Amino acid sequence: MRTVVLDLGGVLLSSTAVLDALAARLGVGTAELERAYFPPREGYDLGDPDEAYWAAVGTALGIVVTPDDARELTAIDVAKWAELPVESLAFLDALGDRRCAVLSNAPAGLAATVRTAPWSRRFAAMVFSAEVGLVKPGAAIFAEADRVFGTHDCVFFDDKPANVEAARAHGWEAHVWAGPEAALGVLGEDAGLRWGREPRVRSELEVLRVTVEPDPPGPVFRLVYRSRLRVSARNSRAELGAIYSKARSKNAGLGVSGALLVWNESVVQVLEGEEATVRELYATIHDDPRHDGVLVISEGTVAGRVFGRWAMAAVADEGVPDLALLLTPGSGAASRPPTTPEQDELLDELREVLRS
Repeated sequence: MRTVVLDLGGVLLSSTAVLDALAARLGVGTAELERAYFPPREGYDLGDPDEAYWAAVGTALGIVVTPDDARELTAIDVAKWAELPVESLAFLDALGDRRCAVLSNAPAGLAATVRTAPWSRRFAAMVFSAEVGLVKPGAAIFAEADRVFGTHDCVFFDDKPANVEAARAHGWEAHVWAGPEAALGVLGEDAGLRWGREPRVRSELEVLRVTVEPDPPGPVFRLVYRSRLRVSARNSRAELGAIYSKARSKNAGLGVSGALLVWNESVVQVLEGEEATVRELYATIHDDPRHDGVLVISEGTVAGRVFGRWAMAAVADEGVPDLALLLTPGSGAASRPPTTPEQDELLDELREVLRS
């Protein structure tokens, strides 16, 4: 089977959130930090110690970085780089059953954190520069990737043209990353059905799907709550990506399905499953510091799940149609609508809650 090989930074992840967080910690501007952050990165990606890297960054900024500072900066750096945004999670889902792998220039701490992230289970194999002592665009790292991936039949996406050219010289098919829709087109997916364009409105509602294994039909407990995000608008997508990634992993294991709707700072979430499990999960959510004003809108036993087998979508204000981003793998994209009447009815109610 052909392997889809993806870079992390510039493809699945953006540097924006990490640079903003690090700049705030260091008390400098983001643009100033960016000029100091990347020049010593190759050595770091090859295995230089954390303290050596941050000392080099500090020198470029005219700041003394202590060992304690280096540990804190490393923690911020690793945490932010390991958070997949919503768009990347949707893209990975849209790849369906395709075999995927990662080839990334990354320091050892980031590599270790990514390997433990819930979304990493989507990948059959990962190669990180610091772990193998090789970096892109060097030819040796592509040969090592062949060995780890167990195949030479790869299609590679990277944001840096030099890395793409090196992959082509190695014999891989390779493309400069131009976004998820373009990548799906390259891979022969029906991008029009599997990846919807965002609605042309400012107040966007996003619905994030959590998939669970089908269970016997019958009553389930449903709880709906609303809250208000406490994260900045700049970091909201990164936070939503983190929330979604954790929800998919944790909720599926608990047998809980549901949907998360976000409109500006307002949030509404639906949780469906066994009552004790749902209530325990809600108690954890209630104490999450990323939002406040948590209020239960409705709770009780209903005839059955509404969202258990539903796929992700972007849902906008009235007057703009729901746009399917992807469908449940194996469901047949052209054979079924993106939502059911039951889902539409409940979504209409949730929209009203968000706008009230």
